[in-house]
Amino acid sequence: MNFKRTISTLGRYLGINLLTLLAAAFADILLSAVLLRFSSHALTIACFAVAGVFAAVFCFGLTENTIPQEKKRMAGCILVITIPFCAALFFVIAPLSGREYNWPVKFFAMAQLAAGFFLWKNKLYDDAETSGSNSFNNP
Repeated sequence: MNFKRTISTLGRYLGINLLTLLAAAFADILLSAVLLRFSSHALTIACFAVAGVFAAVFCFGLTENTIPQEKKRMAGCILVITIPFCAALFFVIAPLSGREYNWPVKFFAMAQLAAGFFLWKNKLYDDAETSGSNSFNNP
């Protein structure tokens, strides 16, 4: 994987994160307008946490679809580096977003980090299990 493609992939990851964060903000505004009675800070935090999980899933899907099969291990390493970087970036940006969105943006980052680690760990073990032979695969 050349340097230009790596930078392009990292830019796509950051773009996905920013778009899902923006979608979470719009969803929060929409839910607060529609469910005025149930609008609370917990709803905002839950909305941003769900968006963080979606961001991790979208980044993982991008990795699976754009990287050739023989370089999946390298792509996993890039994903493992990128998701904590984006989460740390959102932790730094969170205080700049004001008092109302400080904790929701932090929960976005935590949920993205947890989901990314979960997806990467399960994919790593799935690859290890399917590459070898076991008694269940052999008739």
